[in-house]
Amino acid sequence: STDQGLSWQQTLTSVTLWSFARDSSGTLFAGTTNYGLYRSTDYGLTWEPVGNISDEILSLTVAPDNSLYVGTFYSGVWRSTDEGSSWIRQNLYFSYWPTPIWLVASDPSGTIYAGAAKQGVYRSSDKGSSWNYLPSTGQATGFSFIALSSSQFFLGTDEGIYKSPDTGKTWIHFSSNLGNVYIEDLVFSRTGKFCAVTSSGVFVSSDSAASWVHATTGLPQGRFLSAASNAMGAFYAGADAAGLFRSTDGGSTWFDASQGITGLTITSI
Repeated sequence: STDQGLSWQQTLTSVTLWSFARDSSGTLFAGTTNYGLYRSTDYGLTWEPVGNISDEILSLTVAPDNSLYVGTFYSGVWRSTDEGSSWIRQNLYFSYWPTPIWLVASDPSGTIYAGAAKQGVYRSSDKGSSWNYLPSTGQATGFSFIALSSSQFFLGTDEGIYKSPDTGKTWIHFSSNLGNVYIEDLVFSRTGKFCAVTSSGVFVSSDSAASWVHATTGLPQGRFLSAASNAMGAFYAGADAAGLFRSTDGGSTWFDASQGITGLTITSI
């Protein structure tokens, strides 16, 4: 899309996408569940397959040093220092196989977080060479990560929202009136509001995630899978088999932004 999400044109076909990332140079990366990783250097107009990862890529992040990390379905976490051309598998292993890595994220210091299915969240301060389990996250599976400041982090999981006041060392279950709803994605806008897309719809918060309002105006009922916010503070929410929706008033009202992608399942924005 070149018009803030009002209309869309398909540029990558015959793949199932689950994750996106962009590095500081503007290079885009798309993780697929059937054909590995793709890279675009022209703002998504054309794509090329890159790297040696044949696994399903579930999550992507770019660290402050421009290293790229991916979380996979079968083979854990991988790291690349050459824009995805080659990869090294990181030392994160579990007691049973497979353990999908639904979240891989970086905080401003370059610390890496990995959310593993029913294994909780792990933290690495040495670029993935070693990992520490964060027991305060229990067995929650991480799906989204926000660094609100240099020390205050939020984590969206299948058990609601967790908050860390100490750069990710400890976490507190912090879902307020959301309860233990399945948080598919969690984003923060430059206007100071949060948007959480869940198995039960879209919720917005204007008080640092302390309380939430269920957004319904202009939205279909059902499950939402992805969220994003642009430079102007608009929110986007991707639905399961119902396309994309956009809000320009902090999540109070929404309108259909699915021209060109009507009826699709939007897994990542």
